[in-house]
Amino acid sequence: TRSKSFCAALQVHAIDRDGIFVDVSTAVLNMRIKMTALTARQLKDGNCAIDLTVCVEGVEHLNSVITKLSSINGVFSVERPVV
Repeated sequence: TRSKSFCAALQVHAIDRDGIFVDVSTAVLNMRIKMTALTARQLKDGNCAIDLTVCVEGVEHLNSVITKLSSINGVFSVERPVV
């Protein structure tokens, strides 16, 4: 069976450091996947939340995107937000 492509919302929690937003967006760019949304906000605990929506070719592809984003310096979680 062929995987179905879809867009998925992700939320990245990271240390609020200079360049984290650029690092996340560059990682997506380097994976050559379509990104339809990208926003960031500072959290009260000194960390930040980055919300993004990416279009992937299936669940395995999404899992590889999550793994890649998780490996960025300062990122401590990447999750699909509960809607």
